[in-house]
Amino acid sequence: MPKDIMDFLGEKRQERAYTIDQLFSQGSGYGLIAGRTGLGKTNLLLNLGFRLALGLHFFGLAIKKCKVGYFAFEGSEDNLRDRSYKILMRGLVPDEGWLQVDRIDSFILLSKSGRDKFRDMLRPFDVIMLDPIKWMVGEGYTEPKRVAEFTKAVVEIMRDENKFAIFSAQIRKRDPRVKIEPGELFELKGAADYVEDATFALLLERSELRGQKVPQAMKDRHLTLYFAKHREATRDLSPIELFYDYDKCEFEVV
Repeated sequence: MPKDIMDFLGEKRQERAYTIDQLFSQGSGYGLIAGRTGLGKTNLLLNLGFRLALGLHFFGLAIKKCKVGYFAFEGSEDNLRDRSYKILMRGLVPDEGWLQVDRIDSFILLSKSGRDKFRDMLRPFDVIMLDPIKWMVGEGYTEPKRVAEFTKAVVEIMRDENKFAIFSAQIRKRDPRVKIEPGELFELKGAADYVEDATFALLLERSELRGQKVPQAMKDRHLTLYFAKHREATRDLSPIELFYDYDKCEFEVV
C-alpha cells in the first residue's frame, strides 16, 4: 500500500547484506567475469575464491567470509594445482573446508539430471564458481534463446538455495586488435545475453599502455578491470589498472 511521504521518509533504511560490497548479496543470482582468451579470467576467478574464503577485500571492496566451491571445466589438475600453490605461497591460506576446488567434466544444466547435479554441488557452499560457463550450457551457448533459458534456471536455483554463482565467460571481437569496451558486453554475441540477467559483470581487457614502452610479450600482463555492470551498487565503481605477476599468480594494482 502507498504511504504518506513523511511516513515513507521516516522508515529505517534496511542495509543490504553484501557478500562482496557493491557487487552481490546471497541469493541474488549470479555474476560474470568476462574477457578474451588468455587474459587471466581463470586466475582472477581463483584469486577471488581465496579472498572470499578468507574474508579479504577484493580491490578495496569488503568481503564477508564464505564457503566457496571452485570448479574448472578446462585445463589439467596440475595446472590448477600450480596456480593454487602460487596463491598459497603468498600467505592466502583458507581454513579447512572454506575453499574446495575440483576439475570436473562438462554437464548440461538444462536437463533434469543437470539441475539435480548442480543443486548437489551447491549445497556445501555459499558461493560456487564455474570456469568457463559454456560447458554448462552446451551447444548453442551463444544463442539468445538457449542462454535465456539457462540464466533463468540459474537465478531460480540461486534464490531457492540462497546461494550465489560466479561464472567466467570467453568473449571475442571480430578484430582482435580493437579493445572491447565495457558497454559492448551488452551487445557482443556470447556476452550480452549472459550480462542481461547478471547481478554484476566484470570485464578484463588489455590496457591501452599509452606512452609506455612495454615489450610485446608483456602487453597481456597489463590489464584493466572494468565494473561493466553492478546492479546492487550504491555508487559508481571506477576501472582498476592491473599488472599480472605470473610467478605469484597475482594481480597487482598499478
